Amino acid sequence: MVFRDVPWLSLIISDVIGDPLDVIASGPTAADPTTFADAMAVLEKYDLLEQAPDSVIRYLQLGIAGQVPRNAQIVACQR
Repeated sequence: MVFRDVPWLSLIISDVIGDPLDVIASGPTAADPTTFADAMAVLEKYDLLEQAPDSVIRYLQLGIAGQVPRNAQIVACQR
């Protein structure tokens, strides 16, 4: 989602200790702090590289190389 020049408001109720927005919120409220490298590390940790589709591995590799945006929320914030 991209919101340009449009005010928006999120009302967030949490029962999560410390209320970290990246844990309790989603969508345009808080950007996802994880990276392509984080996703690749999960696949490696659980020995899933061979089971993951080639397209997923290629996309993660492109992301790690900085050739695709980390996520749409960050792209929207940079505009």
